[in-house]
Order: sequence, then structure tokens, then C-alpha cells
Amino acid sequence: MKVRSVAHHGLFQSIRSKLLIAFSAFSLIAFSIVFVFFWLERRQHRIEDITKSLTRLNLQINDVNSLEKDFFSDDVFDKNFYVTGKSDYLLKHTDLLEQIKRELTLLSDVKDLQRKQLAQEIVKVNRQINKLEKLFEQLVQIIRTKGFKDVGLQGDMQKSIGQLFKKQPEYNLTEVYILKIRKHEKDFIIAKEIQYVEKLKQAVEVVRQEVKQKVQDGQAQAGLLNDLNTYQQAFLDLVKIEKRIGFHNQSGLKKKLNDSLEELEKNIQQIDTLVFDAASRVRTIVKYTLVILLIFFVILSMVLGYFVNHKFGKPIARLSNSINWVIQNNFNEDSKIYQINNKDEIGRLANDFQHMLEAVQARTEEVMKQKNLLEKKNHDITKSINYAKRIQDAKLPQLSTIQEVFPQSFIMLKPRDVISGDFYWFSEVVDKNGDTKYVIACSDCTGHGVPGAFMSMIGSDLLNETVHENNVIEPHLILNTLHDKIRKALKQRTTGNRDGMDISIVVIDKKKQVMEFAGANTPIVYIQNHELTLIKGDKEGIGGLENERDRDFTHHTIKLRPKLKTSLPTAVASHLSPDASQKEEERYSPTTFYIFSDGYQDQFGGAKGRKFMLRRMTDLFMKIYQKPMSEQHEIMERTLANWANGQRQIDDILVMGIHLP
Repeated sequence: MKVRSVAHHGLFQSIRSKLLIAFSAFSLIAFSIVFVFFWLERRQHRIEDITKSLTRLNLQINDVNSLEKDFFSDDVFDKNFYVTGKSDYLLKHTDLLEQIKRELTLLSDVKDLQRKQLAQEIVKVNRQINKLEKLFEQLVQIIRTKGFKDVGLQGDMQKSIGQLFKKQPEYNLTEVYILKIRKHEKDFIIAKEIQYVEKLKQAVEVVRQEVKQKVQDGQAQAGLLNDLNTYQQAFLDLVKIEKRIGFHNQSGLKKKLNDSLEELEKNIQQIDTLVFDAASRVRTIVKYTLVILLIFFVILSMVLGYFVNHKFGKPIARLSNSINWVIQNNFNEDSKIYQINNKDEIGRLANDFQHMLEAVQARTEEVMKQKNLLEKKNHDITKSINYAKRIQDAKLPQLSTIQEVFPQSFIMLKPRDVISGDFYWFSEVVDKNGDTKYVIACSDCTGHGVPGAFMSMIGSDLLNETVHENNVIEPHLILNTLHDKIRKALKQRTTGNRDGMDISIVVIDKKKQVMEFAGANTPIVYIQNHELTLIKGDKEGIGGLENERDRDFTHHTIKLRPKLKTSLPTAVASHLSPDASQKEEERYSPTTFYIFSDGYQDQFGGAKGRKFMLRRMTDLFMKIYQKPMSEQHEIMERTLANWANGQRQIDDILVMGIHLP
């Protein structure tokens, strides 16, 4: 018994047991609070759903009223309604009433409300809806009977009076008398006043007497009188229908319909009041219950916090200070963990930290050796990449070489990393006719850094092979040939390699004053006569994801030195063609063109962190194309830096600009 008591005491003294007991009690109480909270939250949501349902109900009542007004303002004057009896407003009206009934049914099933009183109000509303529905149906049916234009009673009236109009010249009847009949008819239809009924009867009687006096043929007289009587009877029937419908919404079915709708709105307001009162009570209960639970939870947390701090806080604080001291001394050999003599888990933890410190100190010595080795390797790799950049720069044509042929030109090449996947290429060739042509390429290879640089070297070599060895100098044929060579060089048919490039090829013939272009997923922008033209090129790359399909790139020809337009502003024209002594017919516009990869336009930046985009790039070209090429280069560098505003460059950037005077 004594041994068992000591074991039990030791178990009780362990941190694990103390924490288990304390936090079990805390968890049980917290779970109970959470359960009550969610129960109250659920009731709150039910109240919110009821409020939303009432809002929908009020909106639906307003929609019913609006639909009825729309029906009387639109379909009543639509002949198609009288012929087919179909109306979108009537269908929506029926659907809305059904929705209102469903909303009321949902309200009657809510347990948080006073169901007995609410049920009575809902029954009233349902009865009122049925009454409203019947009244509206009666009104619609009567309106269809009344008709419109040549349909219904109005149609009968038009037919009858139309016969009189047709026969009036034949029997020399006075047209003014017949027109008076139509005038009184229209006055009644518009004003809905009984005085016009009497006036119409008097006008009909005048025409009737005239028919009897002027028409001697008995059969013809009978026919005319029959038409007149038919018209008068149809009009009187129309008057009865209008009375039943109601004049100016103050009588008849219209007044009943309005009264019924007002009563329905009052009943809905009564339901709204009942629900609001019930919801207020529930919200009050929820609010006070939550306040009580929160106070209880805070008190419980304070008690448990004091218990945990008193039992575990001090030794843990000492251990923490000891660990911080070791960290501040950078785990040096003199650092030690403060020894805690407690026999519980905290004491064992202090001993474990001491053992771990000793292991860390031993491991740190080994890590420092590895660090020195990695720094040496990183230095060697960086040195190799910088050497690769020198090789890549040596492979690229010198800007001075290009400027010997095109003095007004610039090249903006900004690798994302040290070495670039974008490259440019330039060559002077002689065609089979002995004419000198200049081939310029602007390429964007897949990948960045070392992989992109490898692809750029391959692309440059294959361009040399295509142009100089295979004597291919047409831009689109260069791209077709380059695509085949890339597939063969990378064995893409068998290896599954998907690397490739987007590239622009420009061939300039100064003698013929012609520039040819073909692009694989890359554009060219050229400006002549102060007008910018963008040719996007073909939406196919060289090699790449669809390498197995042959390419057939489009060939574009651009005429250089077009005739200077006379409509240009004087300042622009004098800049484009500064020699004013030239005859007007001899003056021409120079050409400035740009080829580029997608790195510039895809750079993120600006106030919203978006891409620069091609549209801003073309706008920039239009603003700067008249400036010297060196200044254009500076503006493009400065614009890019301002746009990026410190954001990391996401791609290699290459822009080439050449001015052809």
C-alpha cells in the first residue's frame, strides 16, 4: 500500500499529468462554450434567414404591383396579346404569387416565432393572394374581350365604321358626321367620361337620319343602318366593359384590385412586425448569453493561466534565458545550459538541451568546414559563368560593325542573369544577282541563364550555317530552314526535347530600297510618314512544343522611302525631310524600325504591378522615333527602370532600333 501511494504521488507530480488534468478541464468547458456558441449562432442565422425572407417577400409584393402596371402600360396596347392571349408579364405575375406563397409557407414552419399568431396572419395573406389572383384574371379576361385595334370589340367597331367610310362616297354621306363619331369614340377611350357616350349616340343618330334621307335603295339603306347599329352596339358593349374595368382606377375591378393589393401589403406589414418582435427577443437572448459565456470563459482562462504560470512558468523562464544566452554567445565552447534540478520533464528537458548543445557545437565545426568548401565552389561557378559571358559577348556582332552599315542604330541587351537567352545576329551577304543585302536577327530562346545561353549559341551557329553555307537569304525561308535545323540539332523527333526560340528576321536591300520581314512569335514595328505600323509575325515558334509540325512562315515586304505625305504638319515634315530645297515630288519619308523580344513588354511594374504591355511600347516608339538613336536607347533604359521601380527583372530583354534615312 505504501509503494502504491508513492507511485501515485510521483505520477501526480509530473508535468504531463498536471497539464493533462488542467487542460482536460479547460477543453471540456471550452467545448461546452463552443457548443453553446454555435447553438446561439445557429439561432441567429435562422433569424437572419427570416429577415431575408421578409425582405424578399416585400420585394416580391412590389414586383407584383410593378408587373401589373407594366401589363396595363405595355401588353394592353399590344395586338399580339389579344390574338394569342400570351404575356410575359402574366407569366411572371403568376410565378411571383407562387413564390410569395412558398415564402409564407417557410415562415409558418419557423419554430423561433410565435406560430399561432403568425399562422393566422399567413392564412389571411394566402386568402388575399388568391383573391388578388382571381381579380387579376377576371380583369385580364375582360380586357381581352374589349380588344385592341382590329381585335375584339374594338375590332368589331372598326369593321363596322370602316364599312360606312367605304360606302360614304357612293351615297354622298357627310364625312364630317362619321368623323365626329370616331372622335367621340376616341375621346371616351382616352378620357373615360360618360358625356362622350351621349355625344356619340347623338352623332350616330345624325348619320342614321342622313342614311335614311339620302339612300333610297332599301337593301343598301338596310346594310348601312345595320353597320351603324352594329358599331353602336359594339361601342355600348365597350362602355359596359370599361365601367366594369373601372374608370381611372377609382371604380370597377381596378379599384378592387388596388384595394386588394393594399390590404395584402398591410397584412405583410403585420407579419413583418410579428417577426421583427420575435427576432428582437431572440437577439437579446443571444447577446446576453454570449456576454455571460464570455465572462465565464475569461475567468476560467485567468485561473488556468495563473496555475500554469505558477507551476511551470518560472523554471521554463530560467531555461529560456539560459538558451538565449547560449544563442547570443553563438554556441561557443564556453556556453552551457542552466541546470534545473527538478525531476520532472522540465529538468529532463534542460539536460537534453545540454546534450543537444554539445552535439550542435560539434556539428557546427563540421558545418563551417562545409561552408568554406561551398563558398569556394560558388566562387568557381561564378567565375565560370562570367567567363561564359565573355564568350557569348564575343559571339555577338559588335555594335560598331552594325553602325558602319546603319550609323543610326542602337541595341539594348539586358540579360536577366549574367548570360542571356536573347541574342542578335547581323550579316552582310551578296545574292545571286550580285546585290548586297543585310540580314538582321533578333531572337528569344527558351530558358534563362546557362540553358538560354546554350540555345543562343546554337541559334547563332545555325543562322551562320543557313545564310552563309546554304545561301538562304529570304526571311521566311531562313525561319523554315532554321526550324528544321533546330529539330535535327536537338534530335527533337526522338528525344522529346521541346526547346526552341522566337525570332525576327529582317533583310534590307539598300539598292532596291526594300525591307523584308518574317517573324516567329515576334513582331516588327516600323514608322513612316509619322505613322506606326505593327506586323505581329506568325504565331509559331522555332522548334518548341509543336516541333513535330513543319513551318511555313509568312513573308512581308516593306517599301522604304515612301513619298512624303503633304498632309503632315510642317514641323513633322521638316524633321522627316529636312532638305526644303528638294522638289515636292522628290521628297520622301525615312523609315525607323524596331525588332525586340518579349522581355521589355512583359516586365512587371507601375503603380499596380502589371506588365508594361506592347501598347505602351508602341506609344513609346512614337514619342521617341524622331530623336537620335543614342538618346532613344537612354530613354528606353530610363523608362524601363522607372516602370520596374526596383522589381526583379523577369526575363532577358533585347530591343534593336535602326533608322534608315
